[in-house]
Amino acid sequence: KLEAIIEPVLNNTLSPPLVYETLYNGIVSKAIFDTGILYMDFGNGIYNDHHYHYGYFVTASAILKHLDPTWSRMPELETMIWTMLRDVANPSADDTYFPRFRHFSWYLGHSYSRGVTLLDNGKDEESTSEDINFYYGMTLWGKVTGKKAVEDLGSLMLRLNARAVRTYFLLSSDNTIHPPEIVRNRVTGIFFDNKVYYNTWFLDKTYAIHGIQMIPVSPINELARTPEFVAQEWNDVLSKDPIVVEVDTTVSWLSVLLVNAATVNQTDALHKLKNATLDNGLSRSWALYNAATRCRDGLKLDPTSLDHEKWGHVKTWTFAQLLASSFAKVKLEDAVKNGGNSLKGDTQKTPSSGNNDWDCSYSCLPTVPPPTISASSSSSTLLSDLDMHHRHSLEELLEHALYEETVEEELEDEAEEDPARCRDPTRYVFDIVRIIGSGSYGTVLLCRLRACPNRLFAVKVVYKSKLGGINGLDGDRDTSREANRLLTEKKVLCSVTHPFITKMFCSFETPDALNFVLEYCPGGDMYFLLEKFAKNRLPEDHVLFYAASIALALRYLHERGIMYRDLKPENILLDEAGFLRLADFGFAREQMHRSEQNCKSFCGSADYIAPEVVRGDGYGLAADLWSFGCVVFELLTGFPPFYSPRDRALLYRKIEESEPCFPSHFSPVLCDFLSGLLHKDVNQRLGNGPNGMQDILDHPFFAKISWQRLEAKQVVPPLVPNLTNKLDTSNFEEQFTSQQVEGHLVYEERDLKGGVVSEEEEHFYFPDFDWCAEPSHFQ
Repeated sequence: KLEAIIEPVLNNTLSPPLVYETLYNGIVSKAIFDTGILYMDFGNGIYNDHHYHYGYFVTASAILKHLDPTWSRMPELETMIWTMLRDVANPSADDTYFPRFRHFSWYLGHSYSRGVTLLDNGKDEESTSEDINFYYGMTLWGKVTGKKAVEDLGSLMLRLNARAVRTYFLLSSDNTIHPPEIVRNRVTGIFFDNKVYYNTWFLDKTYAIHGIQMIPVSPINELARTPEFVAQEWNDVLSKDPIVVEVDTTVSWLSVLLVNAATVNQTDALHKLKNATLDNGLSRSWALYNAATRCRDGLKLDPTSLDHEKWGHVKTWTFAQLLASSFAKVKLEDAVKNGGNSLKGDTQKTPSSGNNDWDCSYSCLPTVPPPTISASSSSSTLLSDLDMHHRHSLEELLEHALYEETVEEELEDEAEEDPARCRDPTRYVFDIVRIIGSGSYGTVLLCRLRACPNRLFAVKVVYKSKLGGINGLDGDRDTSREANRLLTEKKVLCSVTHPFITKMFCSFETPDALNFVLEYCPGGDMYFLLEKFAKNRLPEDHVLFYAASIALALRYLHERGIMYRDLKPENILLDEAGFLRLADFGFAREQMHRSEQNCKSFCGSADYIAPEVVRGDGYGLAADLWSFGCVVFELLTGFPPFYSPRDRALLYRKIEESEPCFPSHFSPVLCDFLSGLLHKDVNQRLGNGPNGMQDILDHPFFAKISWQRLEAKQVVPPLVPNLTNKLDTSNFEEQFTSQQVEGHLVYEERDLKGGVVSEEEEHFYFPDFDWCAEPSHFQ
């Protein structure tokens, strides 16, 4: 089984595969060159979390070589593993293919997570356990291959790294390096050169901030995570976390916490691990075995009387744990001596000499040409002979990223100096790439800006010939009403600016259609996302994130007197990072006040309209809150609360008269939240009281949400679209994306005051429809 899992590594058929790039001379994910997106594949292409991920391969391969050293494909695997090791921990100053110790700082005693790009607060380190895991794997690999120099050097780097982690990152109560307000958190979180930020890059949850310092589950974790520290961390912080208190086995991070907690209470941890959802890549047998060996010799840990020497060894007979136990018996000064001798010897030899253990690995590296740094051609060389071509060099990608960060500021400066320079341009050409959606109104096209082909937009094309054919829910047709709604949609979109609302770049009329040039969200819509999950249900922590984002967007709209009137999964889009956008404002209404209930239009989507809309006795902003409750219910259960697909009359009767039926696994807090939003009495509906939507944000359901950080996008979404390149439209329905289409659309500034309109166009002509954002939005 392990051989089958590791096979993509040895033949470099990983998705995406690895390549050798010559700007920084290293092995990186090919994804960055295929997509032009720097942070694809966790930013591996710019050396973020670089050796963290290779450590998984190295450690697993070392165990495999120990278990089956004569495997027929072992030579191929050795080639790749030696290459990864050389990329990260090359000790030779004479190596022309890889830098010396790419990540490791001998002064600080640890590596960095951050690669070649800079942050205001310096480089950072987050997942210390993954850092340690690489050097653990390096030591294992040196041992199983009989390369003493590699084993000794790995041991030295491992020991120094673990010491730095215990000193700076895992904070026991006696830590004097950090101030008390940081020490009490027990871990630093993201540790920058000049800042400690108790958080993670991907999830603002306590269990994640601590759990990222525990993966992968491995016996070597105990080298840094001493029993004293584990007890303090558990008692002071983790034992109080809601997923621990409530034993929320649906959160996979709990399995990681429980293995760690076995040091404190082995019996309890083993019992809960039997049913816990496992973290990605963690098997139940591996989790249980590691938990069973954390509390050793059948003794239970007494946090008040710990003897480090007594607990500093491991009595197991597995290969990985046996080597881990040896580190407790080797003095650091001996490791420095052995590793230092290895390091000294290697720096005196060229990579091709083959005169010591480490250099023997160099002959296994596939031949690569010498480095060629060029911005005009690809600067990447493959690790294999596969015929792959890269559209960008890493140098070009980094230059483009730097440009994107500064161009808006420069344009603002130019506007202050000479406002005339920033007038709307007269012409934009949008080349059609493919269709990504279609409906009764027209078509949604994926387009690229001809002047800047990397800029993609979604262009909503509403054909004038179809305006009169759009039916309302009540069956009536009114062309002028639909025309006015399009104009309202344009007015709303060009007036709102919010991180969770679709941005419009321009709108313009052509002889046949009205066109909205919108932000492109490659993640598709929420309805399409639901279909990827079992029973069309999302985990509650995912729903919490999306619901909070929707709440912020609705509050923004309502504070500006805008009623949405069409909240449903199909109108919730996901961008490339996993953040949502509310889209399609065709039913929006402006100039609304919270107390008003004077809307009479029967519009919206049937499953999500409020009872007051069905009754026809007037409604207001609170109708959006009802729709919000319906959407949250559907994300959790797979269906709207009053679902009746074949009987519209029955659906409306349920909306007016029936109460929602909550599944038994819904918590009381969640039931209270949904009941509040789905209250049939508008005056009793959650979010429609004197405090407005603040009551929604203050509800216990959102207790874990940091609103300021969410709105600033300083959290990592629970799901990030898996995109192979910038033109990947796999998150849209194939019936649309498979259609062949070509052509272009042109926005051109016109003098509308003196325009001559034909008699045929006169009824549909909108003199106020054409609009364009500032040029900086198109850079």
